[in-house]
Amino acid sequence: MEDKDEFLTIRERFDRCIASESENRDLALEDINFRNGTQWPEAVKRERDEDRRPCLTFNRLEGFIDQVTGDARQNKISIKIRARNEQGPHAKIFENLIEQIEFDSKADLAYQNAFDNSCGHGFGYIRLATKYLPDSFDQECVIRRVSNPFTIYIDPAAKEFTKWDMRYAFVSIWMDKEEFEEKYPDKTSEPPQGPGERYENWYGDKVRIAEYFERNEVNRTLVMVKTGEGMERSP
Repeated sequence: MEDKDEFLTIRERFDRCIASESENRDLALEDINFRNGTQWPEAVKRERDEDRRPCLTFNRLEGFIDQVTGDARQNKISIKIRARNEQGPHAKIFENLIEQIEFDSKADLAYQNAFDNSCGHGFGYIRLATKYLPDSFDQECVIRRVSNPFTIYIDPAAKEFTKWDMRYAFVSIWMDKEEFEEKYPDKTSEPPQGPGERYENWYGDKVRIAEYFERNEVNRTLVMVKTGEGMERSP
């Protein structure tokens, strides 16, 4: 695709994510506020304030959430490898490697944070990424905490519980214009001008910065050889 067409597709996909998730995110925000003690309807609170009557809040919700998340802290979440057939010797090696990645990344904090968000308002995330080793071109895997799950947008067409069937995803934040211009001096903090262009989800008092991930499907042809084994046919 031409760059312009590609960015248009990306923006359309992001608009689709926002339209699809807006109601769920509004409800999640209500859950967060309720969990934090904002449990009186605004109209009722205003009326009681005018009458100089107190609005007492006895927040029992946090105790119920702690019961669930406490069990998860006692039985720590971790990645396990289950061997199949002749893969047994390799499974333990992979599990040891993953265990080391989890330890170096303090992954238990990322897991607990994602689980707490899921219990509190319905969704939470972790990120699997890579980082460069000091003074090296080598990279290592890291598991990172997503402190604000509202920054994640996933393909609304994904149906599976774990969303493994997503075709694309975004990690997005709003950045102050001054900070944006300082970090990207060769870019403008104002929306491009053009017929039919829509940027309301990208520009305003701040500028939206987003990472974009896309999964491309590739067709493969499998053949069976005389030994009965299957393998991919070479071009």
